[in-house]
Amino acid sequence: MKTSARRLAIIAITILVLILGFVFLGPQKELLPSAPLRSSLEVSTTTITAKQYSLGSTALAQAKIVWKTEIISTIEGQILPASRSFQPGTIVAKGTILAKIDPVTYQTALAEAESAVAQAELVLQREQLEREVVMLGSPKPETPYARREPQIAAAEATLKANKAQRDQALKMVQRTKLRAPFDAVVLENRFSPGQWVTAGEPLLVLGSAKAMHLELMMSVKQTNTLFPLQKEDSFAALMPSGVQQALKFAYLSPLLDHNTHQQKLVLELPIKSGHPLPLADGQALRVQLPLRIYRKVFSAPHSAITKNLEIFHLSKDNRLQKQFVQIINRGETESSFRLVAGDSSLLRLVRYPLPSFIVGQKVQPLASLGGDTP
Repeated sequence: MKTSARRLAIIAITILVLILGFVFLGPQKELLPSAPLRSSLEVSTTTITAKQYSLGSTALAQAKIVWKTEIISTIEGQILPASRSFQPGTIVAKGTILAKIDPVTYQTALAEAESAVAQAELVLQREQLEREVVMLGSPKPETPYARREPQIAAAEATLKANKAQRDQALKMVQRTKLRAPFDAVVLENRFSPGQWVTAGEPLLVLGSAKAMHLELMMSVKQTNTLFPLQKEDSFAALMPSGVQQALKFAYLSPLLDHNTHQQKLVLELPIKSGHPLPLADGQALRVQLPLRIYRKVFSAPHSAITKNLEIFHLSKDNRLQKQFVQIINRGETESSFRLVAGDSSLLRLVRYPLPSFIVGQKVQPLASLGGDTP
């Protein structure tokens, strides 16, 4: 029994030794070379360049005719049948005769006034001659009356009054012709040839033929953004024909609407000489407003800007740099922004910044769509 147990123990020990020898001394697998460790983080970049950026908006404006003026008769009389009838929309130059009133009565008054002036001049000359005769005699006259002084003064006053009446009669004759006070477009014609008119009766309504005004209401916030205007600022109106027409700034009303808290911005639409009005009075149209022109504005994908309005870009030695930005405008795929600090015009921007980024960390830039290469 003892001999068998001993033999079993020897056999077990031998098997155990063989197993251990195979494990430790068996064929070794060839070790594969390990991949080299990357020295820096790879980032996708894109090169962006600063440009001038015009942030504009459109607003609804209303066309207004400038210098609406009633042409009123200052005298009474019959409009001559030969007077031309100006239809609304007709362009008339400054000084054009718009209507004629029968001048016979007023020409008669002018002739009488001129006759009175001639009579007064004759009386004055006679009194002056008599004074000269009296002053040549001896002895010299001692009283003013004898020297013809009051007589001459009365003759001079009469002549002055008669000349004033003549001038007034001449004006009345001139008023028989109603003329356009400026280059104008006829808006209304309220008379017909042969009609009898009275003083104070409006005969026509005119408007300026050189420009129209486009009026729009703006909030105080908008006007604060718009003003003061820059030299590069421009306005444009989208005309019914589809063409954009340049506008000029006319004025910003100092009055504030107490209900809407808005101000009236007035723009001027120039009109070529002799051309009809391009818009009807009160017609609505869209106006392009340049609320501000910014310099050194970058455009980049939304992904490049963090929630904290930060961007990461690379220095010349490929180290991460961080800057805060001011968003100017957000588009569908890109944002326009400018740097809060700094004056760079070219940036190698990281397209997908990570929360783990550390300023000064060296990275490996990769080429990307529209981007750059290291």
